[in-house]
Amino acid sequence: MALNWVMLDHEGRSPLPLPEEQVLCRVAKTSLQLEYGPQGLTYKAEGDALISSHRFVFIRQPQAAPGDSLLNSLSVPIDHFHSHKYVIPIFTAAYLQADVYSVAQGGLPERQTGDEAYPVGKLKLWFMEAGGIAFRDAVDKAKKLWQERQEAEQGRDALPAYEPPPEP
Repeated sequence: MALNWVMLDHEGRSPLPLPEEQVLCRVAKTSLQLEYGPQGLTYKAEGDALISSHRFVFIRQPQAAPGDSLLNSLSVPIDHFHSHKYVIPIFTAAYLQADVYSVAQGGLPERQTGDEAYPVGKLKLWFMEAGGIAFRDAVDKAKKLWQERQEAEQGRDALPAYEPPPEP
């Protein structure tokens, strides 16, 4: 997971795609909160969210000035996006919540020497107008595609089955 490292197009509205990446769902007018409780960090922003075959991406709209310590963008690889669920409260907007794990040198809390576990960020993404259910379904599809890619890579890297030498 990386904070403010998403490479954007010239308009600053869309991320540049990764190799072989396909966007599964894009939702405008969302509100994001990322909280690291033990570290006392909370990031909040409003903008656009998308889920692709490789990652979750959030882009603040409009972008804050460069150099601000605000969340302008967030990128989370699919394999670092866990325990997601879609919640529809009675009196507020529907939201997706998930546990997210940082990547090394991504600008967010990392595991320090001596720590028992990696810091877990609690992500909440509110859908202010619509698109929450489609987004949740796209997250499920992205997780499935990631798992299929991992299985294909394991099969490709596997050693051939042992065959004993022929008997004389």
